[in-house]
Amino acid sequence: MNWNGLNWHDLLLRLRALVLRRRVESELQEEIAAHLELQAQKHIEAGMSIDEARRRARLEFGAPENAKEECRDARRITWVSHLTQDLRYAIRSFRQAPGFTVVLIFMLALGMGANLATFSVMDAILLRMLPARDPASLFRMVRASGNANDSGGDGGSYILYREMQRRTSRFADLMAYQAADPAVISIGRTEPERLMQQTVSGNYFQVLGVLPVAGRMISPEDDGAPGQHAVAVISYRLWKTMFDRSERAIGSKLRFDNHTFDIIGVTPAAFFGLEVEKIVDVWTPVSMAPAGNLTNDHIFWLRIMGRLHPGVTIAQAAAPMQAAMNEVMLEDVRQHAPPGTPKQIIDRFLAGMRIKGVPAGGGISYLRRQYQQPLQIMMFVVGLVLLIACSNVANLLIAKGNVRQQEIAIRLSLGAGRGRILQQLVTESLLLALMAAGVGLLFAHWGTPILVRLLTPSSEPAKLATGIDLRLLAFTSFLSFLTVVICGLLPGLRLAGTDMHTALKNGTRLTEPEADGCERFSWLRKWPCPWCW
Repeated sequence: MNWNGLNWHDLLLRLRALVLRRRVESELQEEIAAHLELQAQKHIEAGMSIDEARRRARLEFGAPENAKEECRDARRITWVSHLTQDLRYAIRSFRQAPGFTVVLIFMLALGMGANLATFSVMDAILLRMLPARDPASLFRMVRASGNANDSGGDGGSYILYREMQRRTSRFADLMAYQAADPAVISIGRTEPERLMQQTVSGNYFQVLGVLPVAGRMISPEDDGAPGQHAVAVISYRLWKTMFDRSERAIGSKLRFDNHTFDIIGVTPAAFFGLEVEKIVDVWTPVSMAPAGNLTNDHIFWLRIMGRLHPGVTIAQAAAPMQAAMNEVMLEDVRQHAPPGTPKQIIDRFLAGMRIKGVPAGGGISYLRRQYQQPLQIMMFVVGLVLLIACSNVANLLIAKGNVRQQEIAIRLSLGAGRGRILQQLVTESLLLALMAAGVGLLFAHWGTPILVRLLTPSSEPAKLATGIDLRLLAFTSFLSFLTVVICGLLPGLRLAGTDMHTALKNGTRLTEPEADGCERFSWLRKWPCPWCW
């Protein structure tokens, strides 16, 4: 369809022809009739009889149907009617062979659904970066003997965090947070429910670069005097379910740990926290933690993460953090070690406090180290399943295409253009692939939670921020579409250079065997068996 030189008037006329197709066809019929009547009237005035004048007018005008087709072609919208016809024909053909259609769709959908479900879990655990600004520059502190793929169990006291923050300010911006845990929280007058809560430092959202969708985030000013800043930030999910995304959420109350908090902001929908397996619902400031946690340098309850300044390496940022750790730990030993403790024991203790920085752009996950290899193997296996499904679908379509050779030959012999036949075959194939893709998305939606539960068979299953990956969806859909379209076109391509007389003479019969004659799968009484065609 060529849109060159198209003006608004032409566009409106074509839209009218699409929307009011019946009225436009009726007007065309009336116009042709009026033209014939006018031409006949001229012949009558010239002395012809009425019957002869009308016959002469029809001969001069030509076939009315040809004129109608020329008018339709002039509108340049015939492709819409052709597409509608092809879709109707495809639906009728699918209804005539429901067994074949169901088997084909199920095979493709199973392969696509398995791939999408597996990759969504694999992406959430292994591949996806944190929903934060420039996640590649994030790092976290771990023990030198720890593993970068563990759950982030290393931490420090609030006093240690403050000292590290002071010494590392030239190299990185540090923030701290407590591991997220389930808590019983009541919001407004609703019944208390079990939600995931996390305590964070005042610059937590500032360092991550997470902006609010409503209200404001916890700020460094909220890290003031203990117990004086009872504010909270809620997740987008909680905002949607509890407040229907209303602005009245800001300023509402929630009660947790014998404190009443004012809700001051809402996080973006994509932000779930830093721990891959835990989707946080409520964030509260460190200043609202128990006073003993803020003043006791012997309680390691905070995890420390930071963002590197441009041009700074993790090793450069870790050096002052290690110096702060040595100083705080040595002071702790002097205060708490029994008198006369051998120097070797003290040195061994301090050696165990050596730390290092590791990249943290992918978040923290206890499943990452445990399931990295199994997930990679599973992804390879389900990829093979998709290839096998496409191979089986190709075989079925080729077998079905052999049955349709005579049908296509008859249509060609009756005057149908080869391009029109190929267009109809492509439409059928694309419709079949679209239905398979839709069912595959349902399989992936249902299968992803099942796969997550299989990976974490516990009383508290992991909550992963999974979703359908558009890249994999595009790849699997393209592979399925390619298989279905190529195999669906084979009957038309085979007849492209074949003599119609030979094709009609050697073609197979059009009628399908009755379901009762199916020797395999005898339970298919109403539907023909796709393997017996």
